[in-house]
Amino acid sequence: MDLVFNNFDEPRVIVPHERLVELANSADEEIILLNQTTQNGHWRPYNTTLSVVRSLFNVAFTAAIQCGEFCESIKEEYPFGDRGKPTDAFKYRFVLDMDGNAWSGRYYSLLRSSSAVVKQGLFREFHGDNWV
Repeated sequence: MDLVFNNFDEPRVIVPHERLVELANSADEEIILLNQTTQNGHWRPYNTTLSVVRSLFNVAFTAAIQCGEFCESIKEEYPFGDRGKPTDAFKYRFVLDMDGNAWSGRYYSLLRSSSAVVKQGLFREFHGDNWV
């Protein structure tokens, strides 16, 4: 687990949300994509950077809460965006639902959308192992 030290020399653990926002907004992050060749229809991997696909998604924080003395440093380190309407996610093909410091309350509304829901959970929920 990565540790970041603040001005008070106390360790602050980078949580999954922060790691996701950091990686998604790093244009220089190296990734591997697949390209379909026209001759035989096979997929060929190639190396590139995240800047190639960066326009396909929007990842940012909407608020910094429950972070105590770290709130200001988080606001300086990461991008923040406007909080959209709950239905804004329905226009995307894929949506990510991440647990925070509790279970996610949007999971069922996302399942009712036409989007494929990618669920990242830290907490066991009652539907746990029965869903694929």
